[in-house]
Amino acid sequence: MKQNKKLWISISTAVIITIITVSTLVYFSPYPPRQPKNIAIGDYSYAIDYTQYKVNKIMKTTKVPSVAVALIDDQEVIWQSVDGHANDETKTHATLSTIYRVGSITKVFTAIEIMRLFEDGLLDLDSPITDFIPDFSINSRFEDNTSITIRSLLQHHSGLPRNGNLPKWYWDAGVNVLRELTKSLKYSYTAYPVGYRYKYSNVGFDILGYIIEILRGDYFVPYMKENILRAIGMNDSTFLAQDIPLTRTLAVGHVREKRTNLLVNQYDVINLPSGNLYSTIPDMAEFTKFIFRGGFGLEDQLIENTTLQMMFDPLSTTKEDPKSIGLGWHTGLVNNKEKVVYHSGGIQGTHSLIAFLPERKLGIVLIGNSFEFEGAINQFGWQVLELMLEAKQGFELQDAQAKEIVSVSLAQIESYVGNYILDFELTDFFIKSNKLKANAMGTTFKLLPLSESKFKLKHWLIDFGNIEVEFYPGDEIINKFLIINYDDASLDFIPAYPSLDELPASWAKFLGTYDIYPRNESNYAELGPYGQLDLAFTDNILMLGSSYYLQPISDTEIILLSGPFVYETMIVDSLTGNIYWQNDIFKPIV
Repeated sequence: MKQNKKLWISISTAVIITIITVSTLVYFSPYPPRQPKNIAIGDYSYAIDYTQYKVNKIMKTTKVPSVAVALIDDQEVIWQSVDGHANDETKTHATLSTIYRVGSITKVFTAIEIMRLFEDGLLDLDSPITDFIPDFSINSRFEDNTSITIRSLLQHHSGLPRNGNLPKWYWDAGVNVLRELTKSLKYSYTAYPVGYRYKYSNVGFDILGYIIEILRGDYFVPYMKENILRAIGMNDSTFLAQDIPLTRTLAVGHVREKRTNLLVNQYDVINLPSGNLYSTIPDMAEFTKFIFRGGFGLEDQLIENTTLQMMFDPLSTTKEDPKSIGLGWHTGLVNNKEKVVYHSGGIQGTHSLIAFLPERKLGIVLIGNSFEFEGAINQFGWQVLELMLEAKQGFELQDAQAKEIVSVSLAQIESYVGNYILDFELTDFFIKSNKLKANAMGTTFKLLPLSESKFKLKHWLIDFGNIEVEFYPGDEIINKFLIINYDDASLDFIPAYPSLDELPASWAKFLGTYDIYPRNESNYAELGPYGQLDLAFTDNILMLGSSYYLQPISDTEIILLSGPFVYETMIVDSLTGNIYWQNDIFKPIV
């Protein structure tokens, strides 16, 4: 699994790159196209020119092998383009017919079928999942009897961990893989109580896929291919690589290392409903048009428009949990007032985004086959949507008003000092000259107060744009934390690390080197250990390897504070010293 290069890629790419798209130009101009003083209604030429410019800049700066883009206005694809290499090693050119992996965008297709089941009266959104899977079980360290429901899965408020306990290549279960993946959770622990806060879960949508199989009486792949993809007109899309004709080009994911693009191993993952969709840029544009048609497919109404609109309605948020999400879709605002509905995806070196303004019927699809394409993909998508909105509505969009810097007491600032875990990196917030600052990736950033708890990120050289950091005190379930807001395009939940004065004796005896074994051996992987990590306590911080920051909470339980796995539970067997988490068993080397 590729770890994100966090504060620097997530933040400074917003400035150095401004991120994402495609280009048909044969040369790169260092200057953006000049915006005309007046844009005629329906004239998207500037939006297209600007997108081409940004794509060229992205590809030149980050060396992303290829980028695919489509801009859609209702039933018209106003511009689509694919440029670069589907495989940077063989220099195979990418074209409009190139098939890309779109990762977690798969989830919106699963959500649509769940809502079709709702329309058919076969399930209620507030039904417990045990109504369909009576033997479902998962461990919990909370006194919580609330049932996991269909709605809580769709909105990532189920408290489930990110993944199940089978390796992504565990095809040993064959066509029953979703059943076995669901069963594997009996060895897992919930990260939060049900409904407590947003926690992105792949396995939650895999469970929804299994429920689709149960209620439709068919396996996920053939049913979804025929009744959703083909019914929409997505004839080049599929959920399994074996369905892709040998004559078609499949874009390979890449990772940038030592100024070279390296190929990422490609294979079907068992998480069919949450991340294994293959598609083309024209097919994804067709899907966007299907949304704008109010759910009408090639021949029939596949889902009612009122149901689609219900999917776009966000769950009520709180100050402490501001993540806006509908039923299977993320939601937000463009230009501080226009509702945007979107979903992004990342898998094996490919990143993607679909985003649209449902009230204006304007959309964008972006796909790039490199980890370097991730960065600020949402911010760029928002920017293009704003330009399209300006062209369609015929008015100039207003820049957000600058927020005033306020005075905050030193005592208040001191409460924010400490170490925070930004994905897999330790970020130190400290006070210097009575000012709050942060040190990450060897770079120091200033934080300018906008209120007692909210700050704007500032650097003496780089303009990061509108990136805000807000601090929260935490409660009996979680530590104090902060939320990073990237120009209202995305939010990151960042927990503080509670510095340990000393390591509990019950855990000190487990320090040392561990081999990593799969909990479930597979015929599709070599036997034996596939890695090695050290469990070490240094500078009052407990870590497994260089990425997993750990907090002991009992003699046998540790919670993770790293990235997408935040607040998931590891369990140690006191007799063997083995540590269990997801599909991994960490066995001590004696």
